[in-house]
Amino acid sequence: MMDYDVLECLIQMFLGNVCFGESSIYSSYFNGPGGNYGMSPAVPLIGSRYRRLQKGDLVFVDIGCAVEGYNTDKTTTYMFDSSIPNYAKDIHDKGWRYKMKLQQC
Repeated sequence: MMDYDVLECLIQMFLGNVCFGESSIYSSYFNGPGGNYGMSPAVPLIGSRYRRLQKGDLVFVDIGCAVEGYNTDKTTTYMFDSSIPNYAKDIHDKGWRYKMKLQQC
């Protein structure tokens, strides 16, 4: 088992976003795929204490990390405690088919 000092040298976590609901698609100063309006302009990275995660909310996660010199960034969106509606899957599939058709040109 590794001690804390060794582990600290191997893994570094970067700043990222974990947001949900309306806040997760808010434009911000951050040059990335998502934003968060938070509690106020003074505290944009901390969400509201009144708004709780609810079934069906889209959760946006954008986190980076480094392990022994290798850097990565992962962005994903998922639906909390619910399945994606069929109409959303149909729109995604239509877009995918269109993209594949364009690549054949």
